[in-house]
Amino acid sequence: LLPAFSLGAADYVWDGDTSTDWGTLTNWQVGGVTPLALPGSSDTVRFDDATGIFQPTIGSTSRSVLGVTFGGTTSWTLGGSATLTIDSGGISVNGGATVLINCKVTLAAAQAWDTGAGAQLTLANTLAGDFALTKTSSGKVTLKVTSARASTTSVDGGTLRIEHAAAFGSASNGTVRAGGVLEIANVTLNRP
Repeated sequence: LLPAFSLGAADYVWDGDTSTDWGTLTNWQVGGVTPLALPGSSDTVRFDDATGIFQPTIGSTSRSVLGVTFGGTTSWTLGGSATLTIDSGGISVNGGATVLINCKVTLAAAQAWDTGAGAQLTLANTLAGDFALTKTSSGKVTLKVTSARASTTSVDGGTLRIEHAAAFGSASNGTVRAGGVLEIANVTLNRP
């Protein structure tokens, strides 16, 4: 059986049987087999309950993907010292998963972060990329990070919790729509 390969976008599933290293091919599956290449900027990556025992680590090499999905009831931690760049596919967390992203995150395009019922996403490192960010669905996103962003942040559903005074970067506006909640905790806000 030959390893899978893709001439276009692929859906990579974290297998995690080998190690914590994002850069190890045998930690990934595409169509049920080990791919020939690591996920790239046109690919989506998925972490769910049906995967291996090791939690993923970006390590010291930055990675770029179209989007990231976390599913099931697993508690996920995505660590590392490098940057994960996410394009227009954004981040989805569903099935009640709890996710902590401990590596740096850069937005490569405007995107939605979709957290379903009972799901939680926490960012605990820096957030960069000057593109609009929209929080959708009924779950919770917590930003414990500093941000270099100047673009708007909108809450279209669920809860966006801010735990760092610089979580919005230099953005001067944002929107909380019906069904959305903005929580501010452990932060002193200074108004001009």
